[in-house]
Amino acid sequence: MLIPGVLPWIKDRVLYCLYRHDRMGTLSDLTKDRLMNEVCTPIRSLNRVLAQYREEGLVAYDKHRFRIVDEERFLDAADKLVGD
Repeated sequence: MLIPGVLPWIKDRVLYCLYRHDRMGTLSDLTKDRLMNEVCTPIRSLNRVLAQYREEGLVAYDKHRFRIVDEERFLDAADKLVGD
């Protein structure tokens, strides 16, 4: 599903970065500012993507911490990007 005002590749880059940090064990230390810089997107676009992932039940951002809500669905979505 497309997010108004956000290029489709941004959503993929956000998911990939979250996936990479999850695999490295650094997801709980990841900040929005760092993610924004890694994805090279404005905070407004990042927040739109994160809101969609929250609505889809994949990722939550609470108290300045990211966490995977549904590990299986998250990995399924990420595997489509990384080809594992």
